[in-house]
Amino acid sequence: MVKRVLKYAIVVVLAILFAQLISYCFLDDIIVHFTSNSIVYIGVRIFLVVVFLILFLKLLSGEKFNLSFGKISIISFIIIYVILLLVLTIFKAETLNREYNLIPFLFLFDFTNVNFIIGLLNIGANTLIFVPLGFLLYIWKKNIFFAAQFCLYTSLLIEVVQFITRRGYFDIDDIILNTVGGLLGIFICRLYIK
Repeated sequence: MVKRVLKYAIVVVLAILFAQLISYCFLDDIIVHFTSNSIVYIGVRIFLVVVFLILFLKLLSGEKFNLSFGKISIISFIIIYVILLLVLTIFKAETLNREYNLIPFLFLFDFTNVNFIIGLLNIGANTLIFVPLGFLLYIWKKNIFFAAQFCLYTSLLIEVVQFITRRGYFDIDDIILNTVGGLLGIFICRLYIK
């Protein structure tokens, strides 16, 4: 029992050390160009600790990895893309009032209140930002339901975090458009990759 606890404690310490080392050597300089918010630094480190914990525990269990270099590359691109997505949507904004929109498709009727071009850009950006994620997820899992669900939950997570931290507004339309973008990425992937 003591050996097992000690083994897992060593794994946790190693995961923390590796995450800190990678963050310090490679990621901190990149992050500082986007934001000086300490939450980003902590979030990246926690994410890397979890990744290394999973990796080290898998190695300790003695199970073989069934991942090819291509799969590892796709998973790495997904992780990097989600981190960049979080940085762009949550950590770049200033603190705002807590506001929300729970009325679906309000953006269609909102063109009277905003410039048509700005409204169109908002729709395009919210849709296109999730196209690469849907594309990569479908390459990785070859499962439409998984990829679409992942896009939906990622968008929902971003909107909830924006609302809680007051870094943006919770908008059901953003979730709809992001998910449509993810589905578009899946569709494009299915067209070109058989």
